[in-house]
Amino acid sequence: MILSTLAILSMFAQIPAVEPTVRVNTRLVEVNVVVRNKNGPIDDLKKDDFTILDHGSEQKIATFAKVSSKEAARASVPLPTDIYSNRTEHRTETPTGVTVILFDALNTQMADQAHARDQVVSFLKQMGPRDRIALYSLGSDLRVLQDFTDDPKDLIRKLAKHVRVATEVDASEPDPSNTGNSDLDKFLDEASGKIADLYINRRIEVTLGALESLAHHVGYLPGRKNVVWITSGFPFSIGPQTMNLDTTRAQGNYSSEIARATRVINEANIAIYPVDARGLTSNKMIAASSRTTARQARTNSGSSDFFLAGLDTMQILAERTGGKAFYNTNDISRAVREAVNDAEVSYTIGYYPDIAKLDGRFREIKVKVERKGAELRYRKGYFALPDEPQSDGKEKREVGQGIISPLDATAIPLLVRFDHTAAKPQLVMVVEPRGVNIDRKGDRFVGSVGVIVAQLSAEGKLRGGSSDDIQINVDQAGYNKMMTEGILIYKSVQIQPEVLRIRALVVDHSSGAMGSVTIPAQVK
Repeated sequence: MILSTLAILSMFAQIPAVEPTVRVNTRLVEVNVVVRNKNGPIDDLKKDDFTILDHGSEQKIATFAKVSSKEAARASVPLPTDIYSNRTEHRTETPTGVTVILFDALNTQMADQAHARDQVVSFLKQMGPRDRIALYSLGSDLRVLQDFTDDPKDLIRKLAKHVRVATEVDASEPDPSNTGNSDLDKFLDEASGKIADLYINRRIEVTLGALESLAHHVGYLPGRKNVVWITSGFPFSIGPQTMNLDTTRAQGNYSSEIARATRVINEANIAIYPVDARGLTSNKMIAASSRTTARQARTNSGSSDFFLAGLDTMQILAERTGGKAFYNTNDISRAVREAVNDAEVSYTIGYYPDIAKLDGRFREIKVKVERKGAELRYRKGYFALPDEPQSDGKEKREVGQGIISPLDATAIPLLVRFDHTAAKPQLVMVVEPRGVNIDRKGDRFVGSVGVIVAQLSAEGKLRGGSSDDIQINVDQAGYNKMMTEGILIYKSVQIQPEVLRIRALVVDHSSGAMGSVTIPAQVK
């Protein structure tokens, strides 16, 4: 056991030191900015070339960094075969700009999927040597078809095998009844409407959960992260200045969930590029205007209005994350290329807004560059939400999502080893404090994290688990040691029958930040 612990600590010592998060009464707002002109990216800008305004007031730039995909990827740090980590540099070379293609089969009709798939393949055949692309799919859950790679053949092969019937879309918008009996039609439409609402709510929950899981997974990567979201439309509508859901009857108000997902996306410096999988829409708009579904009839909204509301939502979501929406085009391949190009060179600017103004309202951000012909792309604002303690219910939901997610969360870096040599089998974990919020109280440094160990079957079902709270309360010497060696945790594990994998998860109780590592359940 001693040798195992020393091995993990040795690996931790090889990780470059990163300043931890010591909480004060301010919050850093980071804005990733792409600056291009007709010739491509502008890559010679300095901190003083930028001016940033928060709700009309000029801000002092506290942090500034430029990241270019032309820079060589950071070499991977190899791990021993029995030590696992969620740090990207331990799995592969860490790229300096990445793009995720999210193929949305949950909200996209089969015919639109086929067209979109052909267009994505067209792009993949023209990938450049510096393009790092990951391919994820959204169905009943989020799945990784192929993680980041520069090999187009792998991506094309995985995409070709992916076919899913989007039954949820048809179930969400059933055709109106036409029995010839108006009373019976009304009864049947109301019944089918209630079922449709259940499907819509489920689509919303799965979609938002997938976006958060994706953000938790790629947020730690340096540089700009682009998510090209290929979809036929969103099951919710976001208002221009609010996060309110455009709901009908039984549908819940998902404003807080949408606000949280958007905040997680922005904190991970991810830009969303929604791409309408339906291609050219003029003919479809005409066809749609002549057909009204049961749900649209209930809301007194023509399907063309519903269609346009989806496009508005795409545009707003892109603006709030610094991406760009593409619709009414058959050239999906070009849309993917434009998103990838935006990752070539980007600048990350950070500033501290006035804490007194964190009133929960939307605050507009404006970034200016004194350079002729420059075009800027960045998120247009944020919701000034004050930090609030994690509620038990909220944390349980997020931890539950983290346990079943196909992606490891990376906000809290971990190193994990399953030690079979101890008297009782146990996990030896090292938590990097960089991802943990630590409060300074007098001469003490305090924090609190939850440690969860989940045992999963081959189908991903929970077969056993345990959880503990770890309280951090150290003086300056203890703090310095923790920053050097990490937080060392031991967890006894008794493997249950049918368990194939173990997921070790750490959650910060104050912020909700998570880190998770999945390892095989090796039996002695």
